[in-house]
Amino acid sequence: GGRPGWLVKSSSGKISRAGCRAKYLAALEQRRQVQRLFETSFSEDIVEPSKEAFGRFGHSSKIRTPTLVTSPGRILIGNWVSFGRHGKILMQTDFSFSKVIAQQHYPEVEHDFDPAIFGPRTPTLKVGDGTSIGDYFFISVANYVEIGLHVLFSDRVFISDSNHLCVIPVLPISLQSNDMGRPIVIEDLA
Repeated sequence: GGRPGWLVKSSSGKISRAGCRAKYLAALEQRRQVQRLFETSFSEDIVEPSKEAFGRFGHSSKIRTPTLVTSPGRILIGNWVSFGRHGKILMQTDFSFSKVIAQQHYPEVEHDFDPAIFGPRTPTLKVGDGTSIGDYFFISVANYVEIGLHVLFSDRVFISDSNHLCVIPVLPISLQSNDMGRPIVIEDLA
């Protein structure tokens, strides 16, 4: 067996240890270069200035990119937390725009547009130390979501404390707010 052309022979026809070692080191370097070619612009963590925008961003925590995060000042991340790639953290801070667009595009629709629902909100997301969330996650917070210590989530998890309202059948659901939601607490991994 063996790979054809793997062994290097000297001019006398004997196998050259130095030649074989040089060929082996060249193969390792080529493998390293190929791995480098497959790297993308994805980062193992968001940049340091972005971390300053969070309410808290704990030691040795990371959010891999690409990931969309809205209103990071309302997010408190503990130490050693890991978020995967292609995620979305959507903090539902204001639905005033839904009211304005609904009134412009559907002026004939009568609705009270309760300011508690169609107005500013103060959602909070807390993530405890050691929690890990896989790729393609989606977290939507209208009120309060807390994830405990050392909780482990697989890829493609969806966490939300609210639902879209659908109380006006003639108004598209995209122009209807989320409800106020109820606090969600996912307890520590025991």
